[in-house]
Amino acid sequence: MPGRPERGGRDVPAIERQLAGAAEAAGLALAPAQLTQLSAYARLIEKWNRVVNLVGSGSIDAIVRAHLGDCLAAIPWIEGPRIADIGSGAGLPGLVIAIARPEYAVALVESRQRKCRFLRQAAIELGLANVTVFAARIEHWEAPHEVDAVTCRGYSSLAKFFTDTRSLHRPGLRLYAMKGAIEEQEIAAVAVPRESIEVRRLHVPGWDHRHLVTIALDG
Repeated sequence: MPGRPERGGRDVPAIERQLAGAAEAAGLALAPAQLTQLSAYARLIEKWNRVVNLVGSGSIDAIVRAHLGDCLAAIPWIEGPRIADIGSGAGLPGLVIAIARPEYAVALVESRQRKCRFLRQAAIELGLANVTVFAARIEHWEAPHEVDAVTCRGYSSLAKFFTDTRSLHRPGLRLYAMKGAIEEQEIAAVAVPRESIEVRRLHVPGWDHRHLVTIALDG
């Protein structure tokens, strides 16, 4: 039986197979319902991208490969259960984490109102009861409770990420930054001991340089 057609000639089962491959490559065992959620999320980004400019390229292939696949590769290394995703934008990686880890509570912190409207609508349409959206700059955000981890993707330098999240810092917190190429000079600019920072290379099809930088606040 032919799949449900999508824009650009893609059908939903084909999108879900692509997502399943990305999840498998990352070592994630996702249920069919989660793959369906991820597929619906990709199509929501494609739809809203025409007016809100959520991501650079709005094709389904680019969204799945360059964005969702990238986030899936980082998820095995991100520990919750209470996560704040800052500068969330299109919900990357926050909404992907919320789908892949439904036991986690994910706060999406985004200063731009139009993107917040997208994030709220996506959480509703995807049935993500574990997601809360906050319209605020992270420097001014008052978290309703302590968080265990802070995530970002394409936010800024590691030093700015560290400084902007200072109000959330406490022993045991982990800061996770998804980055492209990373240099020792950028790492050295963070005001923590070097041994508190781990740089993990992520293997993402279609990407040459992807890394997850973890800053552990243990003291």
